[in-house]
Amino acid sequence: MYFLPLNLKKIDVVRPDWVRPMDMVKWKGADYAKEVFTDSFLEKLSSIAKVSGLMIFNKMRQHNPVTAHIDVALINNKPIYINYGLNVVFDDSTDMSSKMQWYTRKNPEIQKHVLISPGNTPYINFSTSELTLESEYSIDEYITLVRTDIPHSICSGNGIRTCVSLRFHENHDWEKAVELFNKTFNQ
Repeated sequence: MYFLPLNLKKIDVVRPDWVRPMDMVKWKGADYAKEVFTDSFLEKLSSIAKVSGLMIFNKMRQHNPVTAHIDVALINNKPIYINYGLNVVFDDSTDMSSKMQWYTRKNPEIQKHVLISPGNTPYINFSTSELTLESEYSIDEYITLVRTDIPHSICSGNGIRTCVSLRFHENHDWEKAVELFNKTFNQ
């Protein structure tokens, strides 16, 4: 499993006065989450994990990647995989072709270096030729828990796709995150 749709529609948890930014990539601190999401949602979320911040990614029309990446944090200059994010997607596409994709590495022994994104976030990059596509999913109006500790990428459709990805202080392993988010939001 690479994703878990939650029983939450973005319209129910995103503040109606929030204006979608159009920067390409932007890291925002935990306080910005209060500008985007309702207090009741953030309070319920805090029972699982404390928000450390959020990433805002914009993908232009017909973006089809030749690379994928793993999200990492640098702790004492060593990369630590970020196991999950909670994604809310705003997609102007009319062709329903925007999707998140997950891959496995063809040769996991090859070591990769950490890069820093234009949004000042660390990641490990891969050419998709080094990977095998395992799964893909179109995130729609439902908020979705996504796995980020394995190579993943985004394809966008015929519109601009904005993803707000919440990140947390608690870096639960993927299975534990699925258990906690499923119990809190899907039961």
